[in-house]
Amino acid sequence: MELFTLESELPALVHDAHHPQGLLALAWALRQRDHRKAMALCEQVRHMLHQPQPEGQLPAFTGRAKDLVIARALLIESEGRTLMGQLQRAEALCAQARGVFASQQDAQGLYDSELLRSLIASDQGQIAVVRESLEKAHAQAQTLEDPTRLAFAEALMARLALFQDLHAAEHRWHARIMQLSSIRHPVLSAAVADYMGLREGQRSRHLNAIKLWRPAFESALVSGQLRRAITLATNIGLSYNQLNEPDTALKW
Repeated sequence: MELFTLESELPALVHDAHHPQGLLALAWALRQRDHRKAMALCEQVRHMLHQPQPEGQLPAFTGRAKDLVIARALLIESEGRTLMGQLQRAEALCAQARGVFASQQDAQGLYDSELLRSLIASDQGQIAVVRESLEKAHAQAQTLEDPTRLAFAEALMARLALFQDLHAAEHRWHARIMQLSSIRHPVLSAAVADYMGLREGQRSRHLNAIKLWRPAFESALVSGQLRRAITLATNIGLSYNQLNEPDTALKW
């Protein structure tokens, strides 16, 4: 599965959502756009998997394939619980999914579960866990040879580093982020511009930060990154406030 799904790709997923794999793909695409619907779709998938098959007909999913479908559904529910602020439940579901992915040696599932684990840990204020999870996700992306997931993890690692030591983060990451900025894809452009805008904001270049964050906000929405879009909107509002434009800040 792709890390995030563009708006233009949703109609095809809706059209194909009549079997467990299709329903799961749609739920994954909607996990931040409409987490309640995504969770309902996962419940539908679980129901279909446990339905008895007609006599003489083999089940569509067995063994490893079935385990991976169930684990992906757990991961989607975990992200939904995270967005709802139910962090303890989200953490348990994520750990359960990660355990299945590990037992099945599924690198993509491990990447996605480590990425989610970093988000949960961030909301819990566990920065060491955030760093550890991102490093593990980065390692899985290298195993996968998935350039999108690799670059996305790097952008998140670079962003985290900015909060710890601006100059060290620039030394370690800025050249790589500038390379990634040439990739014109909403999933990555939102992540890269988030880093670059934060870098400008930490130097009190608030107008420059806004100029970077506004298109990043649109890219985040188009690619279904609602959590990032909310963070970007908040930071844009705070930056306008720093520029003594409270009315504009309130609009964000």
